[in-house]
Amino acid sequence: MQHFSIWLLYLLVITPGMSLAANSPDSLPKTEHIAHGHYIGVHGMALLFAQDGSAYGHHLPLYTPPHDYQLVYQLRIIKSLSANGLKSQPNETSKAVSALKKHGLLTIKPEPFDLHRLIKGDTFKVKATVYQGHFERGGEALFSSEITFVKPIYREKIVLEQANQPRFVQVELNESETLIVHQITSRPSFDALWLTHHQSSQPKQATACIGISEIKEQDSYDWQRTFQYLSHCFAPPAYLEVQDFAQ
Repeated sequence: MQHFSIWLLYLLVITPGMSLAANSPDSLPKTEHIAHGHYIGVHGMALLFAQDGSAYGHHLPLYTPPHDYQLVYQLRIIKSLSANGLKSQPNETSKAVSALKKHGLLTIKPEPFDLHRLIKGDTFKVKATVYQGHFERGGEALFSSEITFVKPIYREKIVLEQANQPRFVQVELNESETLIVHQITSRPSFDALWLTHHQSSQPKQATACIGISEIKEQDSYDWQRTFQYLSHCFAPPAYLEVQDFAQ
């Protein structure tokens, strides 16, 4: 798997059906897992789908150990997707994926497991519940299923350093799609991911996102302004979190 740092810009094709409001709870508290201090526990994830229907889980990172890792894993959902009228047989997974995308932001609440297994790159199975919205911020449970952590796509420990410019990492998922991750640095920062087509990796504007640090306020990035800024630079991110990385 090839991945490399990119310091300039890119154009993304957002995963269809992503909701802008679903990930912008400005008035809600920071995620509760900030209090977790053990590697064995509930390690929530954002659920993303590539154009080919492949599922990816993005560990919801924090500055506080043991959550100070940015981890993206390829997932396999074992059980037929079935919730709120969504039903499919295993050979109809693409239909269920398309239906799920319409729910906007999706997160996963797995049963407790050892985060070391993701950090080490293990393959293993857990039972989990998929939520519409953020499962720690009033999200609605859709269905439960056994999921398999198939293989790591991106694994990096958060480094608390001041970055002169935003740093983005590009990871090739397959022949046509790329995952792009914003590397989290010292407070205030933000967590953002995109799924793009290779042919859509050229910037919309030559210098747009280099100046994103100029829009941050004294203690944090504002979600709406950051989302709009990133959208104008490239296109809307598939996932964006700011409040867990405020001062």
